[in-house]
Amino acid sequence: MKLTKKSLIGFVTIGALFVSATPAFAINGTGLDKDGNPDPASDQATTNGEATFILDDGTGPVVDPTDEPNIITPQPPASTIGQLRINQAPTLKFGEIQIKGTHTATNAQFSLNTKADGTTERYIPNYLQVNDTRGDAFGWTVKASATDLVRVDGTGVPVTGAFITFKDATVVSASGMDATDATLTPVVPTALNTIAPGQANIDGIKLDLATPQAGNSASQVDMFKADASGTQGINIWTSLYGGVDEAYDIDATNQNDPAPTNSTIQLHVPSGAKKTPGDYKSVITWEMSNTPA
Repeated sequence: MKLTKKSLIGFVTIGALFVSATPAFAINGTGLDKDGNPDPASDQATTNGEATFILDDGTGPVVDPTDEPNIITPQPPASTIGQLRINQAPTLKFGEIQIKGTHTATNAQFSLNTKADGTTERYIPNYLQVNDTRGDAFGWTVKASATDLVRVDGTGVPVTGAFITFKDATVVSASGMDATDATLTPVVPTALNTIAPGQANIDGIKLDLATPQAGNSASQVDMFKADASGTQGINIWTSLYGGVDEAYDIDATNQNDPAPTNSTIQLHVPSGAKKTPGDYKSVITWEMSNTPA
Protein backbone atom coordinates (compact mmCIF):
# COMPACT_ATOMS: atom_id res chain seq x y z
CA MET A 1 0.00 0.00 0.00
CA LYS A 2 2.81 2.38 0.72
CA LEU A 3 4.23 1.75 -2.71
CA THR A 4 0.93 2.50 -4.37
CA LYS A 5 0.57 5.78 -2.50
CA LYS A 6 4.00 6.96 -3.53
CA SER A 7 3.28 6.19 -7.16
CA LEU A 8 0.10 8.19 -7.11
CA ILE A 9 1.83 11.19 -5.58
CA GLY A 10 4.51 11.01 -8.22
CA PHE A 11 1.90 10.97 -10.99
CA VAL A 12 0.12 14.00 -9.63
CA THR A 13 3.37 15.91 -9.36
CA ILE A 14 4.30 15.22 -12.98
CA GLY A 15 0.83 16.28 -14.17
CA ALA A 16 1.14 19.60 -12.34
CA LEU A 17 4.46 20.28 -13.97
CA PHE A 18 2.99 19.55 -17.43
CA VAL A 19 0.12 21.99 -16.95
CA SER A 20 2.35 24.83 -15.78
CA ALA A 21 4.49 24.50 -18.95
CA THR A 22 1.54 25.07 -21.36
CA PRO A 23 1.97 28.53 -23.20
CA ALA A 24 -0.77 31.22 -23.14
CA PHE A 25 -2.39 31.81 -26.55
CA ALA A 26 -4.48 34.73 -27.81
CA ILE A 27 -8.03 34.07 -28.88
CA ASN A 28 -7.47 33.78 -32.63
CA GLY A 29 -9.44 35.99 -35.04
CA THR A 30 -10.91 38.26 -32.37
CA GLY A 31 -8.19 40.82 -31.85
CA LEU A 32 -8.10 39.86 -28.16
CA ASP A 33 -5.39 38.31 -26.04
CA LYS A 34 -5.88 35.24 -23.87
CA ASP A 35 -7.35 37.37 -21.12
CA GLY A 36 -9.85 39.07 -23.44
CA ASN A 37 -7.97 42.34 -23.66
CA PRO A 38 -7.62 44.19 -27.03
CA ASP A 39 -4.55 43.02 -28.91
CA PRO A 40 -4.99 43.58 -32.70
CA ALA A 41 -1.38 42.56 -33.37
CA SER A 42 -2.19 39.04 -32.31
CA ASP A 43 -4.10 38.56 -35.58
CA GLN A 44 -1.75 40.50 -37.84
CA ALA A 45 1.25 39.64 -39.99
CA THR A 46 3.34 42.45 -41.54
CA THR A 47 5.17 42.67 -44.86
CA ASN A 48 6.72 45.52 -46.90
CA GLY A 49 5.69 47.18 -50.13
CA GLU A 50 8.99 48.13 -51.73
CA ALA A 51 9.87 50.27 -54.76
CA THR A 52 12.83 52.21 -56.14
CA PHE A 53 12.16 55.48 -57.94
CA ILE A 54 14.50 56.43 -60.76
CA LEU A 55 14.74 59.47 -63.01
CA ASP A 56 13.33 59.28 -66.52
CA ASP A 57 15.53 59.87 -69.56
CA GLY A 58 14.74 63.60 -69.59
CA THR A 59 12.69 63.58 -72.78
CA GLY A 60 8.92 63.80 -73.65
CA PRO A 61 6.35 62.60 -74.16
CA VAL A 62 3.98 65.45 -74.99
CA VAL A 63 0.50 65.08 -73.51
CA ASP A 64 -2.51 66.45 -75.39
CA PRO A 65 -3.59 69.42 -73.23
CA THR A 66 -7.12 69.09 -74.60
CA ASP A 67 -7.41 65.31 -74.20
CA GLU A 68 -5.27 64.22 -71.26
CA PRO A 69 -3.68 61.67 -70.81
CA ASN A 70 -3.37 60.87 -74.52
CA ILE A 71 0.08 61.29 -76.09
CA ILE A 72 0.62 63.40 -79.21
CA THR A 73 3.51 64.29 -81.51
CA PRO A 74 3.65 68.01 -82.37
CA GLN A 75 4.50 69.13 -85.91
CA PRO A 76 7.20 70.27 -85.57
CA PRO A 77 8.48 69.23 -82.13
CA ALA A 78 10.40 71.85 -80.12
CA SER A 79 11.61 70.80 -76.69
CA THR A 80 14.44 70.78 -74.18
CA ILE A 81 15.79 67.85 -72.16
CA GLY A 82 16.17 67.14 -68.45
CA GLN A 83 14.01 66.55 -65.38
CA LEU A 84 12.93 70.18 -65.70
CA ARG A 85 12.11 70.70 -69.34
CA ILE A 86 9.96 72.29 -72.00
CA ASN A 87 7.93 69.43 -73.46
CA GLN A 88 6.75 71.59 -76.34
CA ALA A 89 7.07 75.23 -77.40
CA PRO A 90 4.82 76.53 -80.17
CA THR A 91 5.88 77.27 -83.73
CA LEU A 92 3.65 80.19 -84.69
CA LYS A 93 2.26 80.31 -88.21
CA PHE A 94 0.29 83.36 -89.32
CA GLY A 95 -0.27 82.44 -92.95
CA GLU A 96 -0.77 85.07 -95.64
CA ILE A 97 -1.08 88.72 -94.63
CA GLN A 98 -2.20 91.42 -97.03
CA ILE A 99 0.08 94.43 -97.19
CA LYS A 100 -2.01 97.39 -96.13
CA GLY A 101 -1.41 100.95 -95.12
CA THR A 102 -2.84 100.34 -91.67
CA HIS A 103 -1.85 98.43 -88.53
CA THR A 104 -2.59 94.73 -89.00
CA ALA A 105 -3.26 92.08 -86.34
CA THR A 106 -3.23 88.52 -87.68
CA ASN A 107 -4.31 85.46 -85.69
CA ALA A 108 -1.95 82.50 -85.32
CA GLN A 109 -3.03 79.18 -86.80
CA PHE A 110 -3.64 76.27 -84.43
CA SER A 111 -0.81 73.78 -83.94
CA LEU A 112 -0.87 70.56 -85.94
CA ASN A 113 -0.27 67.33 -84.04
CA THR A 114 -0.28 63.60 -84.72
CA LYS A 115 -2.14 61.31 -82.35
CA ALA A 116 -0.71 58.13 -80.83
CA ASP A 117 -2.07 55.95 -83.65
CA GLY A 118 0.52 57.59 -85.92
CA THR A 119 -1.96 58.59 -88.61
CA THR A 120 -4.72 60.79 -87.21
CA GLU A 121 -3.87 64.49 -87.19
CA ARG A 122 -5.34 66.91 -84.71
CA TYR A 123 -5.58 70.69 -84.54
CA ILE A 124 -4.97 72.10 -81.06
CA PRO A 125 -4.76 75.75 -79.99
CA ASN A 126 -1.12 76.75 -79.60
CA TYR A 127 0.40 75.64 -76.33
CA LEU A 128 3.52 75.77 -74.18
CA GLN A 129 4.01 72.63 -72.08
CA VAL A 130 6.42 72.15 -69.14
CA ASN A 131 7.39 69.01 -67.24
CA ASP A 132 9.00 69.20 -63.77
CA THR A 133 9.85 65.81 -62.24
CA ARG A 134 12.82 66.88 -60.11
CA GLY A 135 10.98 66.10 -56.87
CA ASP A 136 13.42 67.90 -54.57
CA ALA A 137 13.64 71.37 -56.15
CA PHE A 138 10.84 73.67 -57.07
CA GLY A 139 10.09 76.79 -59.06
CA TRP A 140 10.83 77.60 -62.68
CA THR A 141 10.36 80.26 -65.36
CA VAL A 142 10.02 80.01 -69.13
CA LYS A 143 11.13 83.14 -70.95
CA ALA A 144 10.92 84.03 -74.63
CA SER A 145 12.88 86.34 -76.92
CA ALA A 146 12.69 86.90 -80.67
CA THR A 147 14.78 88.18 -83.56
CA ASP A 148 13.77 90.66 -86.25
CA LEU A 149 10.99 89.70 -88.63
CA VAL A 150 12.94 89.44 -91.89
CA ARG A 151 12.62 87.95 -95.35
CA VAL A 152 13.63 84.29 -95.53
CA ASP A 153 15.74 84.96 -98.64
CA GLY A 154 17.81 87.54 -96.74
CA THR A 155 16.87 90.52 -98.90
CA GLY A 156 15.15 93.70 -97.82
CA VAL A 157 14.97 95.19 -94.36
CA PRO A 158 13.40 93.99 -91.09
CA VAL A 159 9.76 94.73 -90.40
CA THR A 160 10.40 97.44 -87.84
CA GLY A 161 8.17 97.50 -84.79
CA ALA A 162 6.52 94.11 -85.34
CA PHE A 163 5.48 92.18 -82.23
CA ILE A 164 3.40 89.20 -81.10
CA THR A 165 0.76 89.34 -78.37
CA PHE A 166 -0.44 86.48 -76.18
CA LYS A 167 -3.63 86.66 -74.12
CA ASP A 168 -6.36 84.60 -72.45
CA ALA A 169 -4.23 81.53 -71.76
CA THR A 170 -5.79 78.57 -69.98
CA VAL A 171 -3.52 76.68 -67.57
CA VAL A 172 -4.13 72.93 -67.82
CA SER A 173 -2.71 70.02 -65.81
CA ALA A 174 -1.76 66.89 -67.72
CA SER A 175 -1.05 65.04 -64.47
CA GLY A 176 -4.53 64.99 -62.99
CA MET A 177 -3.83 67.91 -60.64
CA ASP A 178 -6.42 70.52 -59.66
CA ALA A 179 -5.83 73.52 -61.93
CA THR A 180 -8.14 75.63 -59.76
CA ASP A 181 -5.78 75.27 -56.77
CA ALA A 182 -3.46 78.28 -56.75
CA THR A 183 -0.95 76.45 -54.56
CA LEU A 184 -0.41 73.92 -57.36
CA THR A 185 -1.00 75.83 -60.56
CA PRO A 186 1.75 77.82 -62.33
CA VAL A 187 0.82 81.21 -63.72
CA VAL A 188 0.93 83.06 -67.03
CA PRO A 189 2.03 86.63 -66.23
CA THR A 190 0.01 89.39 -67.83
CA ALA A 191 0.13 93.16 -68.08
CA LEU A 192 -1.85 95.83 -69.89
CA ASN A 193 -0.05 96.51 -73.18
CA THR A 194 -0.59 99.46 -75.48
CA ILE A 195 -0.92 98.22 -79.06
CA ALA A 196 -1.39 101.09 -81.53
CA PRO A 197 -3.62 104.11 -82.11
CA GLY A 198 -7.11 102.84 -82.81
CA GLN A 199 -6.25 99.38 -81.43
CA ALA A 200 -7.61 98.12 -78.14
CA ASN A 201 -5.04 97.54 -75.41
CA ILE A 202 -4.29 93.91 -74.62
CA ASP A 203 -4.08 92.42 -71.13
CA GLY A 204 -1.49 89.75 -71.80
CA ILE A 205 2.11 89.40 -72.99
CA LYS A 206 3.86 91.43 -75.68
CA LEU A 207 6.89 89.90 -77.42
CA ASP A 208 8.87 92.35 -79.57
CA LEU A 209 10.39 90.91 -82.73
CA ALA A 210 13.74 92.66 -82.53
CA THR A 211 17.27 91.30 -82.77
CA PRO A 212 19.40 92.79 -79.98
CA GLN A 213 22.05 95.26 -81.02
CA ALA A 214 25.72 94.27 -80.77
CA GLY A 215 26.79 94.04 -77.15
CA ASN A 216 23.24 93.80 -75.84
CA SER A 217 21.47 90.69 -74.59
CA ALA A 218 18.13 89.58 -75.99
CA SER A 219 15.05 91.20 -74.50
CA GLN A 220 13.22 88.37 -72.74
CA VAL A 221 9.67 88.26 -71.43
CA ASP A 222 8.22 85.83 -68.88
CA MET A 223 5.77 83.41 -70.51
CA PHE A 224 5.02 80.80 -67.83
CA LYS A 225 6.27 80.42 -64.27
CA ALA A 226 5.95 78.62 -60.93
CA ASP A 227 7.04 79.83 -57.53
CA ALA A 228 9.28 77.99 -55.07
CA SER A 229 6.53 77.12 -52.60
CA GLY A 230 7.26 73.41 -52.96
CA THR A 231 4.03 72.45 -54.71
CA GLN A 232 3.45 74.85 -57.60
CA GLY A 233 4.32 73.66 -61.10
CA ILE A 234 5.14 70.03 -60.26
CA ASN A 235 4.72 67.50 -63.10
CA ILE A 236 3.17 68.40 -66.47
CA TRP A 237 1.47 71.77 -66.98
CA THR A 238 0.37 73.55 -70.15
CA SER A 239 -0.31 77.16 -71.03
CA LEU A 240 -3.03 76.65 -73.66
CA TYR A 241 -3.90 79.61 -75.88
CA GLY A 242 -7.51 78.73 -76.50
CA GLY A 243 -10.23 76.52 -75.12
CA VAL A 244 -10.00 72.79 -74.57
CA ASP A 245 -13.15 72.39 -76.67
CA GLU A 246 -11.58 74.15 -79.69
CA ALA A 247 -9.34 71.20 -80.60
CA TYR A 248 -10.50 68.63 -83.14
CA ASP A 249 -9.33 65.69 -85.24
CA ILE A 250 -8.82 66.12 -88.98
CA ASP A 251 -11.00 63.76 -91.03
CA ALA A 252 -12.62 63.47 -94.44
CA THR A 253 -15.23 66.07 -93.55
CA ASN A 254 -12.80 68.88 -92.73
CA GLN A 255 -9.42 67.95 -94.21
CA ASN A 256 -9.67 70.63 -96.90
CA ASP A 257 -10.72 73.39 -94.51
CA PRO A 258 -8.25 76.19 -93.79
CA ALA A 259 -6.27 75.89 -90.56
CA PRO A 260 -8.31 77.20 -87.62
CA THR A 261 -7.21 80.31 -85.72
CA ASN A 262 -8.19 82.35 -82.72
CA SER A 263 -7.23 85.78 -81.42
CA THR A 264 -5.28 84.63 -78.34
CA ILE A 265 -1.98 84.94 -80.27
CA GLN A 266 -1.59 87.67 -82.88
CA LEU A 267 1.17 89.09 -85.05
CA HIS A 268 1.03 92.89 -85.10
CA VAL A 269 2.61 94.88 -87.94
CA PRO A 270 2.62 98.69 -87.63
CA SER A 271 1.20 100.72 -90.49
CA GLY A 272 4.54 102.41 -91.21
CA ALA A 273 6.66 99.23 -91.32
CA LYS A 274 8.30 98.40 -94.64
CA LYS A 275 7.46 95.00 -96.11
CA THR A 276 7.50 93.46 -99.56
CA PRO A 277 5.75 90.34 -100.93
CA GLY A 278 7.53 87.17 -99.81
CA ASP A 279 8.10 84.80 -96.90
CA TYR A 280 9.22 86.27 -93.57
CA LYS A 281 10.26 84.73 -90.28
CA SER A 282 11.43 85.59 -86.78
CA VAL A 283 13.32 83.10 -84.61
CA ILE A 284 11.72 82.75 -81.18
CA THR A 285 13.86 81.34 -78.37
CA TRP A 286 12.08 79.70 -75.43
CA GLU A 287 14.35 79.38 -72.41
CA MET A 288 13.69 77.24 -69.34
CA SER A 289 15.22 78.40 -66.07
CA ASN A 290 15.10 76.82 -62.62
CA THR A 291 14.91 80.32 -61.16
CA PRO A 292 11.60 80.50 -59.31
CA ALA A 293 9.01 83.13 -60.06
